[in-house]
Amino acid sequence: MKKLILILTFCVSNLTFAQNFYVAANGNNSPPYTNWVTAATNIHDAVSLALSGDSVIVSNGAYVLSSQIEITNAIIFKSLSGREETVLNASSNCRAFYVSANAVIDGFTVSNGNSYVYTSTKNKGGAFWLDDFGSVINCSFINCRGKLGGAAFVSGETLISNCFFKGNIGSTEGGGAVYTYHLNSFAKILDSEFDDNLCYGWGGGAIVAYQNTFISGCKIYDNISQSHGGGVFLKDSAKIENSLIYGNSAIEDGGYGGGIIIYWDGPVVSNCVISNNYAGAVGGGIACLYDGIVENCLISDNLAYQGGGIGSPSHNLFDGAVINNCVISNNTAYFGGGYLSDWKGILKNCLITGNNAITNGGGAELLNAGGMINCTVTKNTAAPGWADGVYLFKYPDYEGPGGFISNSIIYYNDDINYQIVNNSHSIDFTCSYPMPTGAGNITNAPLFVNMASDDFKLLPNSPCINQGANESWMTNATDLDGNARILDGIVDMGAYEKALALWCDFTADNVTIVPGDEVIFTANVQGSNSAGIFYYWNFIPPGQNLNQVTNIYPDVGFYDVALTVSNSISETYSRTKQNYIEVVPEPAMLWMIALCALFRWFKD
Repeated sequence: MKKLILILTFCVSNLTFAQNFYVAANGNNSPPYTNWVTAATNIHDAVSLALSGDSVIVSNGAYVLSSQIEITNAIIFKSLSGREETVLNASSNCRAFYVSANAVIDGFTVSNGNSYVYTSTKNKGGAFWLDDFGSVINCSFINCRGKLGGAAFVSGETLISNCFFKGNIGSTEGGGAVYTYHLNSFAKILDSEFDDNLCYGWGGGAIVAYQNTFISGCKIYDNISQSHGGGVFLKDSAKIENSLIYGNSAIEDGGYGGGIIIYWDGPVVSNCVISNNYAGAVGGGIACLYDGIVENCLISDNLAYQGGGIGSPSHNLFDGAVINNCVISNNTAYFGGGYLSDWKGILKNCLITGNNAITNGGGAELLNAGGMINCTVTKNTAAPGWADGVYLFKYPDYEGPGGFISNSIIYYNDDINYQIVNNSHSIDFTCSYPMPTGAGNITNAPLFVNMASDDFKLLPNSPCINQGANESWMTNATDLDGNARILDGIVDMGAYEKALALWCDFTADNVTIVPGDEVIFTANVQGSNSAGIFYYWNFIPPGQNLNQVTNIYPDVGFYDVALTVSNSISETYSRTKQNYIEVVPEPAMLWMIALCALFRWFKD
């Protein structure tokens, strides 16, 4: 018993408990600052005592910094009452924070940070530098300036969340507010706002994002780059999703990407609204330079010299950008009001409507090898005599293949639906007028659901239904409305599949079995009226309403499977797959059959 007590005493005496250290303007400034009465009046003093796991809590008030706060341990540095009540003013004397540990900074307003006071290798991030570690949450950064990020420079696996950046200025190196390091960034920038930040140089009025930087849930507005990427500059494998990017500008005459520039390699822009941005040269909303992916976005009311909504200049050494399932509307440019591709670049499942070109290509301009698949191009305008819908052109000195349009609807544009220059482009399986030269084209009116209200889905009697050409990418793809890209065996023309009231399909967990095996079938039902669904399978008695069923096949052979579904107003849809299930003999039975055949051969 005594030994046990001694052991417990030893263990307890060697435990280290996390401590709180306090900072208050009216504290007694008596070390070790472990309560509000003895609180430090100088932030640096409290931080210097905090070890990993400890917290430094700062009371309400305004604190003037004469030197940066260096955090080298994994502490929590937080305010008592949030950013509105706790202000750190660097007075242009210093950066506010340098962090080299997994610390958390929570709940401050930082103003007037300045990293230019440091040497050339250290002048990064006007307000804070997260050096491979650390998180900054629930903070505001106002009127800071620095090289490589007017407010922040971050590298490694770092986090910025629920922060607000306003009036910060980045240098010619880029990043009006935030710069993520181009050699090793896995930074996350989440649920934050960027307003009225400025980059003097290469790009990123608000953010320069390299490597694997991930941006989500942000509002990025009224930022300016004097070069490229008025809002965001993306490179490498950086991604932005679920964000609002509006009112940003790349103001110089050669500026690319008023809202976003995708620069090289494989950045992704997904589920974003990109509106009311401006670029002096290419891509008022987005400029995709050489590569990149833009998907499920609304790109509207942007302005540029070329490519008002999206500009996609590429090169024969690159694949070009892919624009998928986007609405490109009400943009304006001198050339290519909605979209412009140069050399390469592909539009898939996009609606291009209400755009305007001062000269040609009101909806889109496809130069050299640009392509368009399953798009709807309608109600666009251009100068008299030029293509209001799509303008296709190949430079005389371009030696590669021309561009193409397939499975698309180019109709009801102001006057001229399309123009082909140099006869080098192909148009196939497309609805337009006059009849394009090519396979599978039609001139019949497409019969939209409600053109007056910009509902460009297809009516059930549209001539565009089941008139496209199937391609391998469509197997698991969806149309612009989120429905299966192929609903009825053959793809429809345009961005939308027919809006069926009811549709079904099914899958089996195994289509090749031996006698006695059980197969599980699962139904998939879609449509505008899928209430009160009832399922009828061809191999079970009526009355068993099941969306997932099983069946056992006792005999060798091929079996058809059929499913009929009905809804609450007795509409029905049927799907039959012939010879869908193959029942093969057991391996032992195959040997027996082979031996019998061999015996008969010897006997004969």
